[in-house]
Amino acid sequence: MKYPSVSVVIPLKGEEPQVRGLIAHLLEMKPQALEEGGEIREIILSVTDEEEITELPSEVKVVAGSPGRGCQMNRAAHLAQGEHLWFLHADSTLSEDTIPALIRGIQRFPEALLYFDLIFTHRSPLMLLNEVGVWLRSRVCGLPFGDQALCLSKRSFLSLSGFHEGASIGEDHLFAWKVKRHRIPTLPINSFLGTSARKYRAHGWLRVTLAHLRVVVAQAFAEIRKGPY
Repeated sequence: MKYPSVSVVIPLKGEEPQVRGLIAHLLEMKPQALEEGGEIREIILSVTDEEEITELPSEVKVVAGSPGRGCQMNRAAHLAQGEHLWFLHADSTLSEDTIPALIRGIQRFPEALLYFDLIFTHRSPLMLLNEVGVWLRSRVCGLPFGDQALCLSKRSFLSLSGFHEGASIGEDHLFAWKVKRHRIPTLPINSFLGTSARKYRAHGWLRVTLAHLRVVVAQAFAEIRKGPY
């Protein structure tokens, strides 16, 4: 079975040094996609100022426009040439199984919203609690977040009108609810993706965790008040 091509979309807020390592790893892993019968068609960085990041490999496209992660991802998605969109955060850490697992997931469930399970690259007992919380939220409630590297067909993404552009935070959570309301399956890829814990280290685990919970709960109640989905 021919595997659809994939456009990798990475939104950037200013210069994020981790993104260069991520791009290099993606380019190194492109042959793995071909071995699985697929294609990483392109890598798109969506920035607010094209001069923020320079000296990129020629395979990387840069699009610039208004700020806001929702706006940035929507802008790149409309320009993407791949049949599937894979949204990666700049601080994501890939393993050797990431690309093969993604391809296998799309081959099996081409119309689903796919996501990875999450592990933090700097692990601690407190961060393990967050990992368990992420697993329960995504696996039990069907609400994966953006740092779990969401993947969806471009056709389905555009039919949902993309991410909420008015949300200053939690646009990924709102998108997951939108997917749920349209009864699109939300399924795990059954592979782990790494993400940075730097925000927790910089601002404190409790403070950041509670801030995230407040946003999630407020948005969830607003969605529940809309009635059955």
